[in-house]
Amino acid sequence: MKNLSTDSLLWQKRTSHNLRRKGKKYNPNKVPFNRVLNQMMLEAPDSLDLYDPEKNQEILDFIENIEKIALTHKVVLDFSITRFISAAALLLIYAKLDAMKSSALHNLVRIKADSLKGQVKSAITKSGLKELTLNRRLEINPHSRTIPIIKGSARGEEFEQVIDHIQLNILKDLTPEQERVLGSAVSETIGNVKLHAYPDDSTDQKPWWIICSIIDDSLYLAIFDLGVGIPATILSKSWVQRQISSAPNLLKLAVSKSDADLIELSMRVGKTQTKEEKHGLGSASIKALVHETPNGSLWIFSNKGMYHKHREGFETSNFKSSIEGTLVQWNIQIR
Repeated sequence: MKNLSTDSLLWQKRTSHNLRRKGKKYNPNKVPFNRVLNQMMLEAPDSLDLYDPEKNQEILDFIENIEKIALTHKVVLDFSITRFISAAALLLIYAKLDAMKSSALHNLVRIKADSLKGQVKSAITKSGLKELTLNRRLEINPHSRTIPIIKGSARGEEFEQVIDHIQLNILKDLTPEQERVLGSAVSETIGNVKLHAYPDDSTDQKPWWIICSIIDDSLYLAIFDLGVGIPATILSKSWVQRQISSAPNLLKLAVSKSDADLIELSMRVGKTQTKEEKHGLGSASIKALVHETPNGSLWIFSNKGMYHKHREGFETSNFKSSIEGTLVQWNIQIR
């Protein structure tokens, strides 16, 4: 029999392992941990997809495991069996690890470099996640059409940096109308976080993270904050209560008090925290992205709820665990 090379043997071992795992669900209580040099090796799920209702809980369990283990050990993340990572999942993981870095309670988290392959390697590298775990920040390439994940605050300097990059590298190819819609939606999305995610925090420390990328002929933008979440604030507003009292369909959502229903309520009333129409998740600029864009889609994840709007309608669902913040993602066709 012909001798196999070391690379071939490793590939066969990896393929065999993946086939054995096919169809298996991620069990956070049975995650393989390998203790090496006082480090804990934590294996990531085979798919990190926040949009998939059968996979999104796995991401939250994975993040919870990282946070829990990092309290007592250094953590090495192993992506050997991970086939796919979505932009929303990548943003969520990045933000959580970045927040952990600011805590004196957590140990270092690193990525097992040789475990990264294919789409997962490309996405993690471009996002700057690997650099983050090495205590470095990936700088924006002024000539690139994509940017690494950016962390911002209420002061807004980083927000201007994102806007400038989009205008210089993306908007130049758009029609005036596309530029108007996109510019309004970007400003609106970040404005929501700056004004609303941290209603009781008077300081400038209101962090948010943004990811922006081009896939095929569409621009995808997602932003995440660690604020109190839409479900925690929507019913506390007097103007919302007035609308609810005069509309039975809104009252039904409010009485339910599920996080997904409360996100839908925020879309129905057209505002989140102020009476200014331009600052609402249900306002015109963001809705236009869905209704006027082929394959347009708006995703809102807040605490335990999920709301997905597209041209044909919308769906909602609730998670078992909370993402402990709000993540908003939308896309617009640019070509």
